[in-house]
Amino acid sequence: MENINKKEVLEEIEKYIEKIYINKDNILESVREYNDLDALTDVLDGLNYCIRGVVITKDINNIDIDEEKFKSNVEEILNAIENKDYNLAYDILEYEILEIVAMLNNKFKNM
Repeated sequence: MENINKKEVLEEIEKYIEKIYINKDNILESVREYNDLDALTDVLDGLNYCIRGVVITKDINNIDIDEEKFKSNVEEILNAIENKDYNLAYDILEYEILEIVAMLNNKFKNM
């Protein structure tokens, strides 16, 4: 991990988080109205990268994030989708995952 430029990683994460935050209403509508599982999995994959990046760069970002809680939320979403409970998947996305996005967006804006 010493070969990565942590500042560049954080800049990429900040841009992605801001993009998700700005488009959260569109993402929610896509998932809620159209059961767009591709959009949902794309967001979750991207956020997984971001969360991991925040953890790896903890020594320079001072952001405290619960990676295990995020993973647990993703697992709950995947279980809900498997059971075709799209409302539950939507609720976890809206009230858990996008709350993490909002928190990260706020932290990056205040760095």
